[in-house]
Amino acid sequence: MVLQQHIDNLEQRLEQLLSLTEGLFTENRDLRQHLQQAQAECTRLQQNNQAASQQIEAIINQLKQQFSDFDQGD
Repeated sequence: MVLQQHIDNLEQRLEQLLSLTEGLFTENRDLRQHLQQAQAECTRLQQNNQAASQQIEAIINQLKQQFSDFDQGD
């Protein structure tokens, strides 16, 4: 009788452990997917920032050239 109680307790604990493991596996998979999406978004935003920076630099250079041409025209 006592042995059966120990077996039943072990079986219950094993079921809880399996349930927890499955939940952690699912959570891990979801977190990895979320991380992958966040990394892709970060890369996209970095590319957008780089493109915007290049455009701003080009505008600044254009303005410098225009002011330089204007100053030389005096």
